[in-house]
Amino acid sequence: IVREAFRGVKEPTIIGSFGMQQKIAALVACAVDDEKEAEEALTWLCNSSKTTFAPYVDPIYGTEVDLHIDNTGGELLEKYVNDIDHDGFGCEVGLGYNRIWFRSSIDIAEILKNCKSTKLDLYQNPRFLKMFQSFIKETVGSGISLAIGDSGYPVNGMSPCAEEMLRGYAVTKDPKLAQNYYYYVDGDLSKVDLDMLTPAEAEQLASDIQKDVETYGELQFESENLTGFGLAVLREGQHKKDAPKQYDAWMYYLGYFGHW
Repeated sequence: IVREAFRGVKEPTIIGSFGMQQKIAALVACAVDDEKEAEEALTWLCNSSKTTFAPYVDPIYGTEVDLHIDNTGGELLEKYVNDIDHDGFGCEVGLGYNRIWFRSSIDIAEILKNCKSTKLDLYQNPRFLKMFQSFIKETVGSGISLAIGDSGYPVNGMSPCAEEMLRGYAVTKDPKLAQNYYYYVDGDLSKVDLDMLTPAEAEQLASDIQKDVETYGELQFESENLTGFGLAVLREGQHKKDAPKQYDAWMYYLGYFGHW
């Protein structure tokens, strides 16, 4: 199944947002018990993409589109340089779609971290680490995420990124991620858990988060101008969940083209 999916990615008959195809290649490298196939998958993962197109007429609607014939690479590391801005967002307007980039990147990082065929470690990539600090910055009063572009329900915005923060903290032990996670779970550390952690390991992780919050304080929201993503937010008042007297004014001004 994994080999067939990888073939589809290369043709490519399987196309999605950034990270989806790349995750398949990473899974191949990790899962197949064949050194040559693993090397091919890892090479494709990092190669530049030189997709070939050919005109194709849709048999139902009669419209002409460019049909993908071949895709030579997943451009994994190039994407973090060229398409992830210095605020940690991908080139999508819709924050929900940007989260696909983030969520898929974490999956790839976790796969590669446990892959014997490579020493490639996304947790050593500064631009990837920037992504962990991105979505908390578009949170406004009462923990609501801004529904910019194609992002879901306009009132609730996106769902919280608690699991993503926990995964990042477990590897990097960055106190900022401890603060972010603490905010997302409203200070409840009773459910700290990741995959195959033993109860003792989960308890230690929760203890580490609690110590960082006590040392550095809870997350403080400030006014900021995200010049990479193009979002300016003015904040006033105590920005804790359901706290009274929270005021926000924001403007998205850059104009990425994806999912506006």
